Amino acid sequence: MYNWGNKTSVAVDVSALISTGNQYEVHNVQDLFGAPVASGTYNGSGTITVPLGGVNPAPPIGGSPVAPVHTGPAFDVFLLTLRR
Repeated sequence: MYNWGNKTSVAVDVSALISTGNQYEVHNVQDLFGAPVASGTYNGSGTITVPLGGVNPAPPIGGSPVAPVHTGPAFDVFLLTLRR
C-alpha cells in the first residue's frame, strides 16, 4: 500500500476474501514471522482496519553489511492469512 495521505491506518475491503466468522491475521512482510499488525474475527462488515505505522524489518539470515530499510508508513506490503 502506498500511503499518499500519510494516514495511520486504512480500511481494506476483504469481503471477497473472507467469510463472516473467519479468524484472520495481517502481517507486514518486512517482519513476516513477527506479531500480526492486525487480527480478529471477521464480522462481515466488508472492511478490516490495517495500521500503516510500519514495522522494524527482520534482520537478514546470515547478516548483512547494510540494515534493511524501514519502508513504512509511506509504503508497506501485507499478507492476509486465515487462522484455524
